[in-house]
Amino acid sequence: MRPPDRAPIATGSSTDRQPIVPALSRVRSRTTNSPADRLGRTAQARRVKDLYAGYLDALGNPADVPTLALVLAAAEAVAIAEVARAAYLDGKGDLNAVVRAENTANRSLKRIGLAKPSATAKPKKTFAERMADADAARRAAEAAAEPSSTLTGAPP
Repeated sequence: MRPPDRAPIATGSSTDRQPIVPALSRVRSRTTNSPADRLGRTAQARRVKDLYAGYLDALGNPADVPTLALVLAAAEAVAIAEVARAAYLDGKGDLNAVVRAENTANRSLKRIGLAKPSATAKPKKTFAERMADADAARRAAEAAAEPSSTLTGAPP
């Protein structure tokens, strides 16, 4: 309550409005409030942040702390697998380490429910199916280009 010697705050003034961005919780730890910020500013840290944001978006932006921890662990595991694969391709890594890192990343993604293929993705057609479709389209175009004798009224 305001002291009586001051005028009341006008409705719509800057102190009466809600903040645009809600303040972070002071009850939870800094890591809980922004888990991806603890990684630093390296290329791998930026990759983990990108993966983390993408996974959260794919999951519908959950707010519970255990899910956020699992998503961060999955993002870190995928980044580690990418680094291991790049090292192996440069001739500096071990194939066994790549397989282990990839399997760990896959298990992490399965744990949060992101390891399944997209339901909206259509299965790709085989070469034979594409050729059959092209042949059918060519025949339809040829049939449409031919003048029809029934439309012109000429005898067949």
